[in-house]
Amino acid sequence: MAPVDSRHARAASGARRQGSTDMGLLDRLFGGSSARTATITITYRVAANETCRSIAKKFYGDEAQWERVYEPNRRRLEAEVQTGTDVLPPGTEVTIENPLLQAA
Repeated sequence: MAPVDSRHARAASGARRQGSTDMGLLDRLFGGSSARTATITITYRVAANETCRSIAKKFYGDEAQWERVYEPNRRRLEAEVQTGTDVLPPGTEVTIENPLLQAA
């Protein structure tokens, strides 16, 4: 068996690494260089006389954004919306996704 030149083996393995498209361990664990955007999610407890519109105004600066409050909480809020009143029960916890920090 012929001896292996360690310099040649290192150069070949280095070339494989440079041309590789595999993500590194940290990239795989933490999302690395992917183009994902971070989602900020908070839990908000509804106060008396609040609606999806008033909560949207508070967290997004525009009450027309009420669906951004309703959709992530659809299961929890469906019964309240179907009763014919927009007022949410006080104490209900709703999820707010990507609030505008200056609006809150």
